[in-house]
Amino acid sequence: MNIVNVGYDSTNYYVIEGTPGARLLVDVGFPGTLPKLTAALKRKSLTLRHLRFVVATHYHPDHAGLLGELVPLGVQPLILEPQLSAIPQLKQHLKPNSGYVEITTAAATLLPLAESRAWLARLGLPGQFVATPGHSADSVSLVLDAGHAFTGDLTWP
Repeated sequence: MNIVNVGYDSTNYYVIEGTPGARLLVDVGFPGTLPKLTAALKRKSLTLRHLRFVVATHYHPDHAGLLGELVPLGVQPLILEPQLSAIPQLKQHLKPNSGYVEITTAAATLLPLAESRAWLARLGLPGQFVATPGHSADSVSLVLDAGHAFTGDLTWP
């Protein structure tokens, strides 16, 4: 398993590779920051074509705002069932001129949490997604059996 931090500005984003070619991007930035993501990937010898799936730990602008821009570029969203109701609310947190591209479920893989272990295993990523509400009601964390956890944001102490 290979984990690469491709974050920029004040947020971390990770590309996780299990089996060759099976790469999952965990979180993605604000709308309109595609050039920053592309540059961060390039610094790590990656391109958007290397990415197969993208998952948001929660639907706030700094973790999911760019997601809709990735779909036409061939990156498939993975949406966990507890997050479905949060997607339409994301737009309410953005200014009309933000460049936000609407996120739809048409091109997405919709996944119940209970099926996440089997789905991740097909990518060669032993682990599971778990609901971790606190920072937001739709927060999920990716917990890998190797001991890595991708939580997005933490709650205030």
